[in-house]
Amino acid sequence: MLGRLRRSAREASEAFADAALHARDGRVRALVAKSPRNARVVAGMVRPELQGKGNEMRRSLTCVRSWIAGISLLAVAGGAGATPVVFSFDGVASGSAANDAVTGSGFRFDLAALLPLLDAFGDPIPGTEAYRVDPDAVDDVRVNDPNSRLYGNAPSPVNALDGIDQGILLTFESPVDLASFAVTLDLSTFGFPGSFDIVFQNANGAALSLLPTQQSVAGFVASLAGPLAGVASIYLPSGAFYDNLTLEVVPEPGTFGLAALGLAGLAAANRRAAERRRGRR
Repeated sequence: MLGRLRRSAREASEAFADAALHARDGRVRALVAKSPRNARVVAGMVRPELQGKGNEMRRSLTCVRSWIAGISLLAVAGGAGATPVVFSFDGVASGSAANDAVTGSGFRFDLAALLPLLDAFGDPIPGTEAYRVDPDAVDDVRVNDPNSRLYGNAPSPVNALDGIDQGILLTFESPVDLASFAVTLDLSTFGFPGSFDIVFQNANGAALSLLPTQQSVAGFVASLAGPLAGVASIYLPSGAFYDNLTLEVVPEPGTFGLAALGLAGLAAANRRAAERRRGRR
């Protein structure tokens, strides 16, 4: 798109040069050839035409450059916020609450349990089981040095998210679209044998995707294969430390809306300028 617009600007410049050449038509040449004194008359004939065409071409070039700027703004907005962010948990002391390590990141950690929703009488609603914040948790999610539990160094390599005793729920402030996700398990082989799933859930607790982990494989890396929309929470199963948590969140539609608004503003400014020029004629 940008390449085509730049070519249009270049073609407009060439058209401006062509206008000057075409203005010198046969009648003009005949007048000059007939008498050198006609040169002043010829200049008076050609100059307004050239000036008119030149002004028109300059306005076209200005319009094209404005649209190029607008499209560039959209391109910048599209890339904004899409860089993966890695959380290593090394910025706080071992034993700290995990939420202290991710302040201002748009999500929080809680100890989790597989729970149903309850009806008005406090009875479980069948089929509503999902990983939710454990209302009976006796502690916060902690960041610890895996060496304190004989799990060796953390991959990052100081601290890691401690999920040994209970699963962890990562909850976003509002549902997001994930472009990518990855997390590295501890460097030990002490985890439960077999496959245990990281669960991505929507706002209703329904599973959107399952990401298998191998806790008995030292330094296992679990990564999301493709984009995933509407993620409200992520469950990390118990039995392991989690480190180098990597999140890449797709920019919110509002980002593109602001860019589109700026582009519409450029178009409106061009229209107003054109109307003012017509009003002066």
